[in-house]
Amino acid sequence: MPSHLILGNSTDYHAVAVAWALREIGHTALIWDGVGVSAEQRLMLDPASGDGQIWMHGAKYERFHSVWHRRPIRHGNLDHIADHARTFVVRECAEAYECLATLATSMSPFVVGGIGTRHLTKARQLALARRLGFRVPATIITDSFEAVCAFVERTGRVAVKPFSPHYWRHVASDTLRFASTSLIESTSELDRDTVEASPSIYQQFIEKALELRVTVIGRTVHAAKITKRDGGYFVDARMFIEGPDTSVDAVKLDNGLEQTILAFMDEAGLSYGCLDIVVDRQGDAHFLEVNPSGQFLFVEQLVPELPLLASFAGMLANQGRAGTTALPTHISTRGFEASGDFHALSAPSGNGPTSFSAQNPFYTELA
Repeated sequence: MPSHLILGNSTDYHAVAVAWALREIGHTALIWDGVGVSAEQRLMLDPASGDGQIWMHGAKYERFHSVWHRRPIRHGNLDHIADHARTFVVRECAEAYECLATLATSMSPFVVGGIGTRHLTKARQLALARRLGFRVPATIITDSFEAVCAFVERTGRVAVKPFSPHYWRHVASDTLRFASTSLIESTSELDRDTVEASPSIYQQFIEKALELRVTVIGRTVHAAKITKRDGGYFVDARMFIEGPDTSVDAVKLDNGLEQTILAFMDEAGLSYGCLDIVVDRQGDAHFLEVNPSGQFLFVEQLVPELPLLASFAGMLANQGRAGTTALPTHISTRGFEASGDFHALSAPSGNGPTSFSAQNPFYTELA
């Protein structure tokens, strides 16, 4: 029976949904939550036996059919560790996780994400996309106030982006504040202390006709277009993806754009990724970024005709080869949400699912 390893966590919607889909076709799927998360998840590595052995979940593994680096948790809660020892223990847990990740990767012929994608920084993505023929907005990455002022004066409207999504929860008011894309219209809006606090991405703002969320799974391109119902545009549509003013629909890309996307994925060494592309008022597509570990099942929830869960599980089952294992038609987000695995995941618990919110079970992370 093929065994798949998901380095993520067992309160994550995506990890649990994919594990469920694999089990539905008779495969074994393990989700590893990190060093010391529970007694059941204690691990032992034996790298010198044969091609390596990993003991986890009470069983020995010498080979994995696939390994998916979802969004790994390196270790469990360390509050019980004395303050003077915590830095040391965190470092040791991180090193042990790296040993597991690299050994598991070497034990599988098909790996999604992980160490092999770390070179694909925002700067590298943009340079690669331009070289392969994408239109790319003028962009600088800097913490220089003078450089940002000159860029705004030269470029006009500028989108400011963090490198990674982040949010802060204000406990007293039970509100969230997101670090998300914002728009600068003129240099009078710039604050030196804010600009110089850390480098950010400053990018020419493209006046959009629509946005594309393109999920590439193996050699299959799934595209959804995001538009504002009144004909305008969002600065960052992800913040309004479920709103009444937003329309999300499946779309067939023209062959030229699809081939450029696949060429980009090949050059980047990705078998899976979520691309954000904007289309301007003249109909030209502009590459913004690819996320090698992005959220994708919220798209299927909004556009059920895009079979993303079945496509992703099929890619793992087929080890990236097209059409080898056909998945049953009930493999979908709707099918998953009718399962016991989903109900166990969504039941109240101390920690709560990491990708759930009261409004949307798929999208507390903006990625």
